[in-house]
Amino acid sequence: MWTVSDFPAYGMLSGWSTHGKLSCPYCMSGIKSFRLKHGRKPCFFDCHRQFLPLNHPYRYQKDNFTKGRIEIDPPFIRLTGEELEAVVASLPTIEFGKTKDKEKIEGFGETHNWLKRSIFWDLPYWNTNLIRHNLDVMHIEKNMFDNVFNTVMDVKGKSKDNLNARLDLQSSCKRWDLELKEVNEKYLKPKASYTLSKDQRQIVLKWIKNLRLPDGYVSNLARCVNLDDCSLHGMKSHNCHVFMQRWLHLAFRDLLPESVWNGLTELSQLYDAEKQAQIPNLTHKSLGVMRDNEFATWFCDYASVGDVYQELTSDPACIILDNELDDVAILTDANRQEEEVNPNELQPSRRELEEEFESDELEIGSMDLNEEELEEEESGNDNDLTSDDSDSGD
Repeated sequence: MWTVSDFPAYGMLSGWSTHGKLSCPYCMSGIKSFRLKHGRKPCFFDCHRQFLPLNHPYRYQKDNFTKGRIEIDPPFIRLTGEELEAVVASLPTIEFGKTKDKEKIEGFGETHNWLKRSIFWDLPYWNTNLIRHNLDVMHIEKNMFDNVFNTVMDVKGKSKDNLNARLDLQSSCKRWDLELKEVNEKYLKPKASYTLSKDQRQIVLKWIKNLRLPDGYVSNLARCVNLDDCSLHGMKSHNCHVFMQRWLHLAFRDLLPESVWNGLTELSQLYDAEKQAQIPNLTHKSLGVMRDNEFATWFCDYASVGDVYQELTSDPACIILDNELDDVAILTDANRQEEEVNPNELQPSRRELEEEFESDELEIGSMDLNEEELEEEESGNDNDLTSDDSDSGD
């Protein structure tokens, strides 16, 4: 047994608080997070370099990540189930209730984030589970979509690219083109390359409003479009799920720089769990099995999965022929054109027809007659019949 929840409920189920700078339940006290001075929120920027190989060039870059900092520490050692059970067993008993004062374990927020001992540790097999608590992707996907879309569309009050973010950026990173400019005792925020202008935002929203989709695929997105403030309202989790995986890269394809658009496309593919689960074990036979959910079409058009993709085809524009599961073939456009049968080749030539019909003593010349000639021939035959009748009468 294991649990599935969103991130706030993760803390209730596991006993490790998911708030503050020690909110990661895997890194625990080994996380290198910090608190933003102006944003007043915990930030996990530049914590990922610790997990790269020790000789990775990103570890030694001082300008592209935290300003003037390199990463030399190895990845932290993750606690085993037995070690984690021993830590939980040493926690004091905390009594909860409205009549009780809020008790916190000593060192909370500084050296640990333990709130209590979870009741799940009473299960005899709980320490052997590789993953004890799972996160609900739909909630995370919706939050990610809202933040990305509102930031790219530069929605006032919802964009993460706000004044406090630019002030914190100036102290943490070396991004001269994004730093605030002080003009006449006022701050001027330069436009970022990942945000759209008002005209571009109008184009995106009108495109969304005019989408025509099958019944039941998503709700009516036209009702969510607000052209006045250039934003989306009332987007449900399923709408964000479909938009994140299917339309995010299409909506901004011709409006954002290629470097920004490539990042959004990879993010869109990351959240497609079905594709990510199938790509490592792709075979020709499995592609035929996956034809019903349109995975094969997406794979050939949009996927970029390195060696697996290059092994299947060198041309991204390909189709899957699924007549037989055991005989699935991948044909590129060029190969398909070569194997297409010319319709003219199916029609027999006149010489072949003549040879076939000459044996039955049929006249082929009548096949080339037009309608007028046929009518004249029929009228001539009628005259011959009448003359024959008159001769027989005499």
